[in-house]
Amino acid sequence: MFEVLVCEDDILQKALITKYIANVILIENLDMKVAVSTINPSDIIDYVKNNTSTALYFLDVNLNVATDGISLAKKIREYDPRGFIVFITSRSETLYLTFEYKVEAMDFIIKDDWDNVYTKIHDCIIDAHKKYSSKSTELQETFTFQMSDKKLIIVEYDKILYFETSKTSVHKVKIHAIDSIREFYGNLNDIESEISKKHFFRCHKSFIVNLSKIESIDLTENRLFLKHGDSCCASTRKIRKLTKICKCNNVSNTIKSHV
Repeated sequence: MFEVLVCEDDILQKALITKYIANVILIENLDMKVAVSTINPSDIIDYVKNNTSTALYFLDVNLNVATDGISLAKKIREYDPRGFIVFITSRSETLYLTFEYKVEAMDFIIKDDWDNVYTKIHDCIIDAHKKYSSKSTELQETFTFQMSDKKLIIVEYDKILYFETSKTSVHKVKIHAIDSIREFYGNLNDIESEISKKHFFRCHKSFIVNLSKIESIDLTENRLFLKHGDSCCASTRKIRKLTKICKCNNVSNTIKSHV
């Protein structure tokens, strides 16, 4: 999921900007969410330190704390070099600092007319989402699918645990991710041909597992135990092959076969 982070020191303006963003996400039916909305720059830094996903940032330039929006953007770049940064300010003359400090900004929004601010926020979200989707496709590090309501979902490989054929319909697949479980129309054969063989393995006719999420293999029960407390089945034939693959890959040290 594409995330949005907001840092604005005026509480009322922060609430309004956050509301604008939420409205755009809802109206445009985007797979996005506001992950952080804060007056404190350290909340943003703490979040990006612990999350590897590319995000969209709306930052007030003139934060009334030791860390201003420009300094915050420089710090964000250390952890999220591909992130989309939008500066919001009431003083347009401060924008030259973004060039002086060599902070690549996607856009600048001046707090003059709040109807115009909404329009600019809308445009930035749409533009960033398109670029995010495009970059994700180019890098082949995400899986993209469409829900029944036509919403396009993009899930990073690192967040996927496994795919499973739906128990309610042979025409549907469940994607089990770290933070969600979603069901969509599709089949494992098509998914297997689409995703990276380096990252995933068809361990059963009904399951495709993310190799990097395997913690242990139970050869007696033909079961794979995954990170985050999840597990899935494997066939007898596939589990033997999977064990060999894991021993050859970087995940080999995490594999402990139960007997």
